[in-house]
Amino acid sequence: MDVIAMLEPIFRQYLDEIDQVMRTKKFGDGLFGMPGGPKDDPCHDHFDKSVSDAVKQLVEDGVSGGEAAAAVEYLLHSQSLDQGVECAYWMLLAVHRHSLPLIPLMAEERAKPLLDWYTAVYPRAKRFPVQNDVIKALKRRAK
Repeated sequence: MDVIAMLEPIFRQYLDEIDQVMRTKKFGDGLFGMPGGPKDDPCHDHFDKSVSDAVKQLVEDGVSGGEAAAAVEYLLHSQSLDQGVECAYWMLLAVHRHSLPLIPLMAEERAKPLLDWYTAVYPRAKRFPVQNDVIKALKRRAK
């Protein structure tokens, strides 16, 4: 099973939708926290559900340790795809939580390097709860 081939189109579609939203937004949309801006577009919820469904499918299909590791690595590196769009960055960060069911399935030898990278990218002072959860899961798997 090619987990990247399963996940990549979901991310590509989301980023294409964000690009379209940003190109068609009007001046003042979402200004001063008002609704109607790009952060309120339904593409965010659709993206989150699509990633969740894909991860559930991977778990149900019984991915191998290597495939699970590849999926986790893809999910955790996805925030680099944000293209400078703030609302995309936060959503790409939020989907890190979908790696949690895959981490216990991933190859043990890939957990430690990923943990080291993740803790360096997200130092303690800048972490959100999802990052703490990912780090705890990676530590458990790296043992």
